[in-house]
Amino acid sequence: MNSFRILEAGLSTTIQDGGRRGLLGIGITQGGATDPFMMALANTLVNNPPDAAVLELTLGGLQLEVTGAFSVCLTGAACELAINGKPVDMAGPHHVNTGDLVTVGKCHQGIYSFLAMSGGIDTAPVLGSRSTVVRENLGGLDGRRLRPGDSLLLGDSPGVGRTKRTRRDAGGAGIVSEPDSCLTLRFIPGFDWEECAPSATEGLLASEFSVSSESNRMAIRLTGSYLQTGISEAWSEATCYGCIQVPSDGEPFILINDRQTMGGYPKLGAVIATDCRRLTQARADTQVTFQAITLEEAKHLAWLETHYQETLQQALNQP
Repeated sequence: MNSFRILEAGLSTTIQDGGRRGLLGIGITQGGATDPFMMALANTLVNNPPDAAVLELTLGGLQLEVTGAFSVCLTGAACELAINGKPVDMAGPHHVNTGDLVTVGKCHQGIYSFLAMSGGIDTAPVLGSRSTVVRENLGGLDGRRLRPGDSLLLGDSPGVGRTKRTRRDAGGAGIVSEPDSCLTLRFIPGFDWEECAPSATEGLLASEFSVSSESNRMAIRLTGSYLQTGISEAWSEATCYGCIQVPSDGEPFILINDRQTMGGYPKLGAVIATDCRRLTQARADTQVTFQAITLEEAKHLAWLETHYQETLQQALNQP
């Protein structure tokens, strides 16, 4: 069996896949890759299913030792990648053999990178997924971040041995681009929008916020403007991916993969998935504004994003 051993684990490296679906009703959050598009590209380039389990790295800093022969591919946040000390390109597959060292070094832009290996990481699924949710001690390897000395097996794959000479690279599409000067988050108003004080809803649309360094896989926290919703009491209700919540301190946050399934803070709406993905890759102090859109507009944007991703995946699958 192909396998690898962690030598350096960086700030935070976890096992992630497409996440757990259909379990919110019993209080189990979805987890999964923070940037599913980048994960899918990495998997495609080593001939895995798009949601096969990968390593999700926070700001790089990983080194692993290979046992066997398989292909690797790194996408997402722009990092320095080397095999046996020799720099190689991101967003393209590279063949490795027993004894090889794969090093993901300094991260230049973005937050999360995804290292796929042909066959996918073969840990035991928990509730239908290998994704790690550290807060709930769930999935991955013992429900925790990886650490030096951990050894992991890979599954079987027809992609073993493929290299970039026989499979196309994703190029720039597989690397987080230079951030815009200001990131616009398009959202569908809802939940408590009508019940909030006009100063809060108007403030959300008119203000410029900054991404906080306290952001994590549960929520992206924003600073810079305070919203007083006028709602002092609220029932705990189901949350969703992209939900905009405003706690008592008035600084909004956006719920993402490892969010709680219920929440009692006022909810102003939900940011569309495309913009949530961009937001998760935004570093601290990135400027953020909000733009309200209709449900029909959100559906159209989702179709465009899906079409782009599927077209790129099909192109990468061509021999």
